[in-house]
Amino acid sequence: MRHGKPYRRWGGAQKRVNLLRNLVTGLVRFERIETSIARAHECQKYAERIIYVAKRGDKDPDAMRVADFWLTDKAQVHKLFKVLGQRYTHSNGPFTKIHKVGEPGFLGKMTAFIEFKGNPYPPLQPFERKNPKWLINVLLQGAQQDIHDSGLAQKTNHNITNDRSMDRLSDAVSEVKLVSSVEGTVVNERTGLSDGHDGKNYEGTPV
Repeated sequence: MRHGKPYRRWGGAQKRVNLLRNLVTGLVRFERIETSIARAHECQKYAERIIYVAKRGDKDPDAMRVADFWLTDKAQVHKLFKVLGQRYTHSNGPFTKIHKVGEPGFLGKMTAFIEFKGNPYPPLQPFERKNPKWLINVLLQGAQQDIHDSGLAQKTNHNITNDRSMDRLSDAVSEVKLVSSVEGTVVNERTGLSDGHDGKNYEGTPV
């Protein structure tokens, strides 16, 4: 538990400051970096503040002193004031965004991308969580396994093409995918209807 610890220490004050300076410098230089979730959240605090400093302009001596301290690569000071500061002139923040990468529970580690908004890179796709333990998903996986174990999937392409009924059954079972909505209802992606015969929304039943 983190009682009485307002920030992550990372081996001492000097090591923490050096790590944050390198993260902020890399973010200003590349505008999108990948790191751990903890480091991304700590870096976000200082990246937001340094943009507010950059909006004050390079004529302000205090702003130049702050930028000179936090940016280890002095060539990025010009980009901070002339590119990023000008980009967010009419914006009040937030200026950064964090995207989590990886599935929760995989080796206990997840990484994250932290980026400045309006960067020239293609947008990152949001992470979609799956629900493999939902009752209907378990039944669909069992049906797919039964078709595979029965030997029908081992037929030749010629026999599968002639057996239209089994072809349609196999395609229907393999193509049905279920997702959970924001309210927790189960929605069929093919039909657009929830798990009910009358078109009403019904809550899904987790296993």
